[in-house]
Amino acid sequence: MLKSKLKTLTLILTLGTATSVAAELFDTDAAWNLLNTATVSERLKDGRWEAVKRFPDPLRDAADGFVVEGFVIPILPEPELSTFMMVQDPNNCPFCGTGSGYAPVLEVMLSHAIPSVPEFSRMRVTGELELIDDPDTYQMFRLVSARPLD
Repeated sequence: MLKSKLKTLTLILTLGTATSVAAELFDTDAAWNLLNTATVSERLKDGRWEAVKRFPDPLRDAADGFVVEGFVIPILPEPELSTFMMVQDPNNCPFCGTGSGYAPVLEVMLSHAIPSVPEFSRMRVTGELELIDDPDTYQMFRLVSARPLD
């Protein structure tokens, strides 16, 4: 009887720990907080403007199997969605003329098209995070080979 109760308690503790770890992995703000650690500044070099980007190691380390949840901004009105922009908060959308500043915007390229969704639909996706170090643009991130979760 005591052995059975110990097994049950061990199972409950194991499941509780697994649930806690899973909740941390899918914290909707964690991915955006990580994206927010990247910085970009401007400089003039040899008479030419360029964006200087810095990507901290924890962001680089999280690139494979990156999971993020946000709001979809379709690029073009099409019946299928394969590439779109994602923001953390639709009230701070740099494309919509609202918000107080330039928050991270993530370009998402799905591995397979899905039926189109309304603008600002909430979606969780996973894929490989590309860090864009191109000095000619402010774009910093792209999620490629992405697929929706849930």
